Amino acid sequence: MQEFSVPGMAVAVVKDGEVVHARGYGVRRAGASEAVDADTLFGIASNTKAFTCAAISMLAEDGKLDWDDPVTKHLPDFQMYDPWVTRELTLRDLVTHRAGLGLGQGDLMWWPATDFTRREIDELRRLGCEYVQIDAPQYAALLDEKMREGYRQRGSDPDKMLDANIELDNAIVAGHPGMTFGIHICRGNHKSMFYASGGYDRIAAQVFRRARFDRFLLEYDDERSGTFEPLRHVPDDRVVVLGLVSTKRSEVEPAAVLERRVAEASQFVPLERLAISPQCGFASTAEGNRLSADDQRRKLELVARTARAVWRREGS
Repeated sequence: MQEFSVPGMAVAVVKDGEVVHARGYGVRRAGASEAVDADTLFGIASNTKAFTCAAISMLAEDGKLDWDDPVTKHLPDFQMYDPWVTRELTLRDLVTHRAGLGLGQGDLMWWPATDFTRREIDELRRLGCEYVQIDAPQYAALLDEKMREGYRQRGSDPDKMLDANIELDNAIVAGHPGMTFGIHICRGNHKSMFYASGGYDRIAAQVFRRARFDRFLLEYDDERSGTFEPLRHVPDDRVVVLGLVSTKRSEVEPAAVLERRVAEASQFVPLERLAISPQCGFASTAEGNRLSADDQRRKLELVARTARAVWRREGS
């Protein structure tokens, strides 16, 4: 209770179908004296997830639905802001956190105060690891205006959320000399779907100037990502990796287009502090994206070929 700053809680233990313990602890609200007891009512919060999964499992076992049914088959009014995502998202996607919604997933790693991630990095360093890259879809959620408005409607301030995320990330990467840290601002990557759109303008000054990462891996594969202008906020001692090659579409980008886009980005960050890469991984879940192994190989070859052309020319 002290760790989570909770004024009161109730605990029940059920064994073999019998309640063997039911007791309240603390008080009903901070600053009050009325004690919690076995009859105090609480909002059950994320426990609803377990109830929902259990109920769907029972319905699937009875043959009344299938885990791979589209959500819209059972909830016709369900809607994401992208029509394709709305149509393709399945029940299995929802209950396994594959909807692409970043904030709230993995939150126990960061809240309340914990050293779990730092201890993990310490162990990686002990084993000889010199580079750690953190995937950070929570920042992508905070550059999408529709998602920001959703947070406001639920009573959260997106700017304060951004400050908190930067502070937490800085606490994780600080104090690991000899290691290089990168951060990938991920916009979702499941079955070629994405979940966040918008340029980096809303978060650039705060993230690029205040976050202590050495490398920023940024998705710039289509118009969803905005312009390169926000890169002007990147400090002179940081590297920017431009994710110019889509991992969601099979079409191979023209090399000339990639070279032109690198030249555009170099107006804000010099070439010696730029790199290129695919926009994201080719698979963040078992289903992967809608590309074949040959598609992936061609795209990786394109990245290598473009990098040699751009930086070899620069070196000469």
